[in-house]
Amino acid sequence: MAGEGVTPELQQPAPAAASPSKGSGRLLFVDNIRIFLTILVILHHLMVIYAGSGGWIFHEGREDEITNALGGWFCAVNQAYFMGLFLFIAAYFVPGSYDRKGPVRFVVDRLVRLGIPLLVYSWILRPLFIYFVLHLREGMRFGAWYRTVYFRTYGILGGGPLWFIELLLLFSLVYVVARLLTSRRPPRLAPEGRFPSSGRVALFALLLGVVSFVVRLVFRVDESFRPLNLQFANFTQYIALFVVGLVAYRRPIGWAGCGCGSPSSSFSCTRWRAWWPVTWRSLTRLKAAGTGSRCSRPSGKPLCASACA
Repeated sequence: MAGEGVTPELQQPAPAAASPSKGSGRLLFVDNIRIFLTILVILHHLMVIYAGSGGWIFHEGREDEITNALGGWFCAVNQAYFMGLFLFIAAYFVPGSYDRKGPVRFVVDRLVRLGIPLLVYSWILRPLFIYFVLHLREGMRFGAWYRTVYFRTYGILGGGPLWFIELLLLFSLVYVVARLLTSRRPPRLAPEGRFPSSGRVALFALLLGVVSFVVRLVFRVDESFRPLNLQFANFTQYIALFVVGLVAYRRPIGWAGCGCGSPSSSFSCTRWRAWWPVTWRSLTRLKAAGTGSRCSRPSGKPLCASACA
């Protein structure tokens, strides 16, 4: 037989395939969703450039009615959920971070990780970019322009892509204040339950749409609060989904609650396809790299890292 003359050393089983590091604490399926959303943000702004479907520093390409209609549809669908989904994911990890670090360390960590990049971009990088792209030919020196024009015209903080960092920092600080005013002890995790019914999800979406409509009667979509470069017209979605993310952390949903049929096909603590059907098919194609990754919660129960299929 071919295997009879093999020494014991050579009969050792082959090493198992490399698996995600348990100490890394990464939830790969969350990384996949973030990557998907980041790509969508890039495509969104490319569509604004080439279809003329929104306000941007530069436009190019055809701006006929068909192109504008397709570009407007694409951007409107994205705007209806993608930045809110970013905030939902970010909010889910806020309570656990606060519980581990306490209010002081949590605030310092947020100021370092979010505040410093925000200030560097808002007060150094963004002014340089705007000046050399838009105002260099006007003949005014940068120093004079920076002191007399920049903050009056372009705001104090935010603007560009860093508006999201500014908003996340603001929401995080509001969360700290709310926790300090309510209780110093971390709230208990609720017992595992079932995902909200389709009727409740539909009602939530309907109410969100109605409130957004009323808010936009006061704050137009194309207007922003200039000092902080924030668009209040979209705040209904942002606040609602940030709060839902906070609540989701405290109300875990087990695999039985997901209704997917088996633990291996459960999706963290939320069944994303019921919340954002428009992204579901894309997300299920992105889940493969994260399947099997696990991360422990304070209760000791693991989060499943694959999506409901």
